[in-house]
Amino acid sequence: QQSNEVKKQSVQINTEIQNQQKIAKQAAIEEEKLKQQKIKTQQAELRQAKQLEQQKRKNIKLFEDLSNSLNTSYNYVAITNEKGTNERILYKLNVSHKEKIEIIKNAGIYLALNSHGESFGITLLEAINNGCIAVSSDIDAFKDVLEDSGIYFKNNNLDDLIETLNNLSRNNLVNIFNKQREHISKYDLRKNMQDYILLYLK
Repeated sequence: QQSNEVKKQSVQINTEIQNQQKIAKQAAIEEEKLKQQKIKTQQAELRQAKQLEQQKRKNIKLFEDLSNSLNTSYNYVAITNEKGTNERILYKLNVSHKEKIEIIKNAGIYLALNSHGESFGITLLEAINNGCIAVSSDIDAFKDVLEDSGIYFKNNNLDDLIETLNNLSRNNLVNIFNKQREHISKYDLRKNMQDYILLYLK
């Protein structure tokens, strides 16, 4: 009888241990779920913050203010990732690189309104290479790329942007474009690679 009692207690202990293990395992699963959910939330918040920063950096607000201040006969297209509310602007959202190039090819003037955060003005090269005159804010990254071929306005200054565009319309646009196109030819990858190879061979 004593032996049976010991066995019974042993079974109870094992059952209790198993129950505790199940509870611990379930708690670990729930903790991992919460951890993963927290990570997803943080990632979503980070993406949203990056989008907001990108919109701020691209200065969409200045573009919208510009569209309200200039002749309504102009067509305004904004390549962005967040739709605005300005009815004068056609917002192109989250476009592919191919779609972006097609939009640029159908434009006459490309406005790079970035207020900060550009390490290199690749967008200017794309715009000019696809037939646009580039007008940009006077941040260092853009000035370093276009130098004296650039058309600049004071950073984040609507009045100066309007004046710059008005002056642009009174100048020979073909000459301005040709000057910019000639200037960016030094960034041609194939030509640069040939220069590097020649330098190496020497």
